Amino acid sequence: MSVYVRNMTYLAVLFFGVNMLMLSAPVRVSTAGEVRFEIHPAAAQCDAARPDSAQCDAARYVSARYDSGPAKFRISPDVNRALFPYPDELKPQVNFWIKIFTQYTTKQVVIHDNRYMDIIYAAVELSDVPAPVKGKKQATNPEAERYKIILRKLDALKPGEADSLTGDEQRVYNLFKDVAGEHKFLDAVDRVRSQVGQSDRFKVALARSTMYLADMEKIFAERGLPVELTRLPFVESSFNVQACSKDGALGLWQFMAGTGKKFMHIGKVSDDRKNIMKSTEAAARLLSYNYGELGSWPLALTAYNHGLCGIKKAVNRTGSADIARITKDYTGPYFGFASRNFYAEFIAVLEVLKDVNGYFGDVGFMERDNTDVFTLPKTVTFDALVKNVSLVEKDELIRLNPELTKSAVKSQVSLPKGYGLKLPAGLKEEYESRFERQFASLPDTQPKVVSKARGRGRSGTVRLASARAGHRVVQRDHVVQRAHVVQKGQTVYSISKRYNVSVQSLMTANSIGGTHKIKLGRKLRIPRS
Repeated sequence: MSVYVRNMTYLAVLFFGVNMLMLSAPVRVSTAGEVRFEIHPAAAQCDAARPDSAQCDAARYVSARYDSGPAKFRISPDVNRALFPYPDELKPQVNFWIKIFTQYTTKQVVIHDNRYMDIIYAAVELSDVPAPVKGKKQATNPEAERYKIILRKLDALKPGEADSLTGDEQRVYNLFKDVAGEHKFLDAVDRVRSQVGQSDRFKVALARSTMYLADMEKIFAERGLPVELTRLPFVESSFNVQACSKDGALGLWQFMAGTGKKFMHIGKVSDDRKNIMKSTEAAARLLSYNYGELGSWPLALTAYNHGLCGIKKAVNRTGSADIARITKDYTGPYFGFASRNFYAEFIAVLEVLKDVNGYFGDVGFMERDNTDVFTLPKTVTFDALVKNVSLVEKDELIRLNPELTKSAVKSQVSLPKGYGLKLPAGLKEEYESRFERQFASLPDTQPKVVSKARGRGRSGTVRLASARAGHRVVQRDHVVQRAHVVQKGQTVYSISKRYNVSVQSLMTANSIGGTHKIKLGRKLRIPRS
């Protein structure tokens, strides 16, 4: 999603409720890893209740896709062209993105016209670019400038001089044979753009996608939404749960923090933008709301990138709800290349998925993780959990729980009591047993532990110690005395609050007089809490 949409306030979404048709859709994984669905067709109930509703349209479509018996999951959904039209006017854009997704790798940069997408000047191999160069697009700047020079020369071309054109000049001249305008070449100078290829990344995305798509389709189907929408992460993140844009958008669905907080939890311990299912539920809610406001899936999808208010303005300015018309004619200040092409990219993904084997050969689809959820009985640091309880490597536990923040993984903050940690299936009981043995006497809330080695933070406070050091304190004695070096601005009261001890016990343990004065740098003993 663009910065524009992510800065929009979707407060109304929080109160938006629709009586959506709920479809029973349990998911099973066979021993061979084949994902299967069982979705009970409820279109008849919908026909009797609200036969003309948008939710019923989606329900009928989902019911048609999955009959009452099991249906083998397919990477390519049956695209409903009534919901997701593919107008002829968008074919140049769609064909361009099909080439980007299937022909050009991330080691190639395509130089093209950003309006007439069928005009491709060149594909530059990055291996041919002298090093060092920062950025793939920057590496192709000299080549892009060369084509701008050619375009200016063609604009200044006089009658009878066409025979003097070089090979590249003649080729560019021919690319514009169907473009109208007296100064069509000069106008094209400012439209020269570079696009990095994506075919190798798309193939990786295909392999990853089968880990998540079954559950994602279930979420969308339960809301009465077309399952084609679950292919949007191919555009947004290449199904990389760790994807982070330069603007700070995170996860498969690329939510910015501002928008994300309206739909899910974003905190110090976990960020649900990187929780696959919770972020999918959030995306379903946002897309559903957009559709309810706009009445068109092409517009609802474009609003996911550009913002709902922005698309409403585009409809008003152009006097049309046709995506092809808006893409061609709307020139709003924030409606740039990404927004103009967002729906075309989505359609290109659906087209590519129709022939995955033809484009990519053997993909090597990955199977979904079978997991159990272990609910923490007590507050504990991640490192203490890994060291004393875990039966799997730390990196694997992090992979299964991508929503954990860096602060949580580094044990700068503790995992709270009641936190649900995903584990490989079959290990939950052993974790529960080990946790009870290791942390039987651990209080529900561990005291914060201070490390002099970590130094001061920007605010002058002492940073938390590493989890491993903190765990050693707990292992020796869960409530032993600890040491604290007084920092600038700290008082007896603030230190007592930090360690959850009374002011009087802290003063007594350190023989502090009635003035409560303590010197900077003094080492205090922290009494038992």
